[in-house]
Amino acid sequence: MVNGNTWPYLNVEPRRYRLRILNGCQSRFLILDFSNIPGVEVWQIGNEGGFLAAPVNITADHSNRLLIALAERADLIVDFTHVPQGNFVLGNVGPDEPFGGGVPNVDFDPADANSTGQVLEFRVGPALGLDPTTPPEFLTLPSIAPLPAETVTRPLALLEKGEVIPEISFDGPTEALLGVVDDGNAMHKKWADDVSENPAVGTTEVWEFFNFTADAHPMHVHEVAFEVVNREGLVLDDESEEPLQPVQLTGEVRPAEPWETGFKDTVIAYPGEVTRVRAKFDTPGQFVWHCHIVEHEDNEMMRPYRIGPVQPGQPD
Repeated sequence: MVNGNTWPYLNVEPRRYRLRILNGCQSRFLILDFSNIPGVEVWQIGNEGGFLAAPVNITADHSNRLLIALAERADLIVDFTHVPQGNFVLGNVGPDEPFGGGVPNVDFDPADANSTGQVLEFRVGPALGLDPTTPPEFLTLPSIAPLPAETVTRPLALLEKGEVIPEISFDGPTEALLGVVDDGNAMHKKWADDVSENPAVGTTEVWEFFNFTADAHPMHVHEVAFEVVNREGLVLDDESEEPLQPVQLTGEVRPAEPWETGFKDTVIAYPGEVTRVRAKFDTPGQFVWHCHIVEHEDNEMMRPYRIGPVQPGQPD
């Protein structure tokens, strides 16, 4: 569905359009695929927190594909100037199963081409006027002031709690959880447990999401817009392929992706990695941080956090 419509279509002219996209799925990571639209050119200029540092050419530099997790937003310029008249489908090559990263047709099967692999049909008609807009490659986006240096680093844990039930031959995760990393070891916490993340008002912190699960999670922190700092691999156990505890870092650090520059409020935390974000906590109060997969956030993968001291009326 797009804007409430099933099998949606959009009439367009051979000109540039600005499309603001939100992944509103309950559990599906999308890899939007523009490659079936001949002559199209796609640029990303913004995300959740506003403009990027510079326009990102999705067509030339990223194979005409855009990965977008649940709750992530993308501000796109889609140029149909050189697209012939006709009907063309924006596809999805993300998986019809939990997403753990990787490449379609290599690491996972893409979505069903007859259903979930189709997102939106563009019906390209004749031009009804001139296009006065600026080509994206000539745009100069507003400068971005970086956040102050952090004074606190918080290691946090993304976890799954499994159970073996031989009577029904079931062996798998039964609960998604959040927690902390204490002396290198993951410690799970429930929604009702005491607040463990309590930044002081006005401080800047780096939050480290250590992903001990087999899947990627779109991690969302309320009330702040953060910078994506980097991602780093965790040393895995040879047999279980799960991160060792106490955790050990591989030293293989990846910077933020080009479309993750500027400020965001949701970030993909990949399995077997630590994902680092930097945020400044200016608004006192009690809020939440959570995974944005609906089944996960409703099944203990949500935690309260507090900025500043306890205020009247806040929950225990």
